[in-house]
Amino acid sequence: MVSRKLSEVKDFMNKLLISDSFDKMLLVEAELKTACELKLSGRVNKAFFDEDDPERNEDFLPWSRLKGLMLQAIKGNRTPLSFKIVFLLPRDNLNDIIIRNNLLVSPDDVAGMYLNIHFEKGELFLTSGTSLKVFTPDRTVEQMWDDAFLAFLKKHGIATE
Repeated sequence: MVSRKLSEVKDFMNKLLISDSFDKMLLVEAELKTACELKLSGRVNKAFFDEDDPERNEDFLPWSRLKGLMLQAIKGNRTPLSFKIVFLLPRDNLNDIIIRNNLLVSPDDVAGMYLNIHFEKGELFLTSGTSLKVFTPDRTVEQMWDDAFLAFLKKHGIATE
């Protein structure tokens, strides 16, 4: 697990809500506190989709499909009191990390690689996390996700302290 405090909140918010930097991440959940409280689940409601729709087979929707809702709820003259967003790395990207690094764990043994975003009292933090379905004392999978997370920040010019 790696946690980073962001030094450029406004720049990060543009990357989160306007650019495509996070578009492929899957939204697990989001909570926003402004004049009211908004809770958003990224879990796919399978009954909404036709039988042959590929999104029906997914567990979570990509951020690209939902970020407009957050943008509408956040934009205005007042800063939110707080927000929390939990992203899940898509399975293809997770598999790529495991294969590219020749890890001994099976992709099926990894429940998920997560990115948590938390904003409160003017401070914004990003935290990586890994969930395994099996016990292993080896922390290589977590280390590879942490390294990929830090590389993602660097690639997208996200400044941290």
